Amino acid sequence: SFICESVEAGINAVTSIYGFSGFEPNTIMMGWSRNLKNSDFLAHILTDLKKKRLNAVFLDFNKVSGFGKKENIDIWWNGKGRNLSFALNLMRILLADPDWRDAQLRILIINQDNNLTDRLYRDTKILLDERRIEAEVKIISDEYGNRTKEMIINNESVQADLIVLGGC
Repeated sequence: SFICESVEAGINAVTSIYGFSGFEPNTIMMGWSRNLKNSDFLAHILTDLKKKRLNAVFLDFNKVSGFGKKENIDIWWNGKGRNLSFALNLMRILLADPDWRDAQLRILIINQDNNLTDRLYRDTKILLDERRIEAEVKIISDEYGNRTKEMIINNESVQADLIVLGGC
């Protein structure tokens, strides 16, 4: 048992300890604070997690609507890196839950170069096929950059019950 002086010290201690023999932890999941007073705290935590080479997953939960109908999940990806692979692994776990089992999954990619559309679509479909996950792939053109990412995400994911943002 541990006694820590602060939440930050507790997170630091927990992320420094390995819990199971033969398993190296690499992901921390925690709630997202909407309180601006916690911004320095969050910056310190993120810096520490990055130094430890840990993935960070934050949940911003709506206390009023919860997870809505648990019917629609949107994953936003920038077309680079391994964030989509990680998100799909999380979805495999989530979709095993009876409440989420029938949810429709979409992969959304903001594309700023229309010459890459076919490659992005093809590469994403290959990854989904390899993981045996069914999802709609939607490539959103923003070649002229006249909309912010926030505007696009808010517009496209208005019906989503869960949104996963990964390097978008």
